[in-house]
Amino acid sequence: MLVRLAMLRNLRTEWGGSEQQQLDFLHRPEHESLRDEERRELTARQLTQLAHWQLHFANDTKAAKRTAQASLALLETPYALLVLAHTSGPFKQVKILSRALELAPHDLHLGLPTLLHGWRAGGQRPLSSRACARPRTGVNHTPPTCCP
Repeated sequence: MLVRLAMLRNLRTEWGGSEQQQLDFLHRPEHESLRDEERRELTARQLTQLAHWQLHFANDTKAAKRTAQASLALLETPYALLVLAHTSGPFKQVKILSRALELAPHDLHLGLPTLLHGWRAGGQRPLSSRACARPRTGVNHTPPTCCP
């Protein structure tokens, strides 16, 4: 299965492949021997790759969100959650990114951007659960932009 996932990953649109090549790969006869959950995983990964491309290269946020949701309907993966978080509002992002980190706690690609730098939304400062949890005392206290 790892070899199949690597082959699918190499067909990413941003790396010179195409959505059609990915779909052709998914329908190859040698995949007929896979269990249903393995086929779902391959399809979910293909949809996640497509959602990533739609979001970051085609700049089509709505399509990326729909594709990520279709991927998540098949299999909950951290990278589909990452795309979904990027298409969601700031507070929903925190919940979605937390779930992505639960699924892959040792994945530096997920952990570093979300934990060290926060998640940027609409030009706002990085989100921080600590920043939002600060008590709002004092006359001149200005809450961070992530707080209501």
